[in-house]
Amino acid sequence: MNTHILTIAEVDHNQLLSLLGYGSENPAPVSLLLRIQELIGSIIPKSLTALSAMTTITTIQHGLADTDAGTINSPTFGDLAVDAEAVIFALVTAGAEMDQLLHDCEDMVDAMILDALGSVLVEQGVEMLRNKLATELGQYVSLPFSPGYCDYPLSEQEKIFSMLGAEALGIHYHPVSFMMTPVKTISCILAAGKKPLNTNPCSICQLEQCQMRRLG
Repeated sequence: MNTHILTIAEVDHNQLLSLLGYGSENPAPVSLLLRIQELIGSIIPKSLTALSAMTTITTIQHGLADTDAGTINSPTFGDLAVDAEAVIFALVTAGAEMDQLLHDCEDMVDAMILDALGSVLVEQGVEMLRNKLATELGQYVSLPFSPGYCDYPLSEQEKIFSMLGAEALGIHYHPVSFMMTPVKTISCILAAGKKPLNTNPCSICQLEQCQMRRLG
């Protein structure tokens, strides 16, 4: 298992505003933009903690990837990993500090902004981790595939936590609700290999109307 500290140099404002319901046809008011800047500059934690561990793909049978850590129970991921050599298990969290900020916030607008900011920061952290791993391994690494995506059961959270022993860093998995604490935490798997591979699981997913679909 490897621990990574990821520092966010700049918050993705486009993604943040999109989460808040704004876009080119519905621009955010100046007052909101100013408040966003104040919150980013004053209290938002910029460093995220990530854990990763890699396991070898032994075979792909009946559309499922078998690994040294067990079977990945998703045919969609099996299709994605058909030319891959390994599966990377990963967790990225904004930490307990972000949870505390959300808990203590009494202003509804600030709470809405903070919630969106936490989501954006951890999404950026996952992408930073992916790029970091691709560079370190010198391999192709897919976009993240999280429990709950497509045909990947939420119950697979347990396998990720079993691989990473995340509770040592204060990340907890609640098996009844499938939720994690801190709340702004992402668990995922990624396919990795030396051969060019289809890095985007959305390109082989049949849920074409999914709001989370990544077209790039």
